[in-house]
Amino acid sequence: MSVPETLARYDFFDDAVVEHGFTRYNRDYRLVAEIYGQPAAGEPVRHLATYTFLFRGCVEAHYASVVPPAAFSLDDRLIDYDRWVAGGWEPGDAFVWGAGADAYPGLRYVADSPKAATWAERLALPMHEVVIETSAYTLSLVFHDVVVAESAATAASPSPHT
Repeated sequence: MSVPETLARYDFFDDAVVEHGFTRYNRDYRLVAEIYGQPAAGEPVRHLATYTFLFRGCVEAHYASVVPPAAFSLDDRLIDYDRWVAGGWEPGDAFVWGAGADAYPGLRYVADSPKAATWAERLALPMHEVVIETSAYTLSLVFHDVVVAESAATAASPSPHT
């Protein structure tokens, strides 16, 4: 399955991106999302699952906040959702960081990406670009391949898709 086909299997719309960043070895970019998946045979509703996306050979990552300046707060009470709720604090117009980042509108594969084409020429490898838009930030990644794994105990071990 190709990278675009693999990514198209996961609907990021309005689901939570719970963590992301470079791996310890700094070659790959890891993104963890809680996504409602299609129901298994006989299930009446969609089920929530945690997926780890490993963008292998990530050569470029760009993160930009989309939180309006008036809502951007450094008040640490707003970084832990449970603590914020338990404390009964009113954030006013401040962004509650602990509420997480909902993917809206979500992940978009950039077909014919100039960035990916430049890197493909430099590395002599197929390269791809995705843009992930959330309620808190926009993330752009240029990478070679993607591996997706479901964290449930029944999930098969991840395999590369190119």
